[in-house]
Amino acid sequence: MAEGFRLRLLAALALICLCFGLPLHGERKSKAIPLKVDGVPNLHRIDDNLYRSGQPTREGFANLEAMGVKTVVSLSLNQDDIDLASGTLLRLYLVPLNPVFIDKDQVARALSILGNRSQGPYLVHCRHGSDRTGLICASYRIAYHGWSVEDAIDELVNGSFGHHEFLKNIPSWLRREGVGLKVRKESD
Repeated sequence: MAEGFRLRLLAALALICLCFGLPLHGERKSKAIPLKVDGVPNLHRIDDNLYRSGQPTREGFANLEAMGVKTVVSLSLNQDDIDLASGTLLRLYLVPLNPVFIDKDQVARALSILGNRSQGPYLVHCRHGSDRTGLICASYRIAYHGWSVEDAIDELVNGSFGHHEFLKNIPSWLRREGVGLKVRKESD
């Protein structure tokens, strides 16, 4: 009898949450919003302080500056940004990240840069804006948005960013290291 009452109570609470738009346990709080900006492939807005994309062109860097981005964090192994962003006032950080052999210190460095809100809004990118960028954005969601590791992985894998399934090491790395990312959360 008591078990039946508990089940009905839980069902009623779930229905109330659904009717009033309250988040259920485990539901992501926000979704990345796709944007169209010339010269900036695979561009999405993560929050008011962070955008993600593939490699911007020279025109793309100018357009990013025009839309208010102040700082770019490049995860690419090349240094094309130095030339492509010349002529803008964008601050550049080169944080090369190998998508196969993930360097925890480089992830921590990227998160530390993104944690300084006074230098934002930021763009974080790699060549395609899928895997290395996805790793940093998932880590950002865990560290700064308080997302669970599994919710961050779900966005990485099932978002519209083009994650390459053969890079199974990225979700595995997040499962192994993601909980520790929460301790890096900084206050504004």
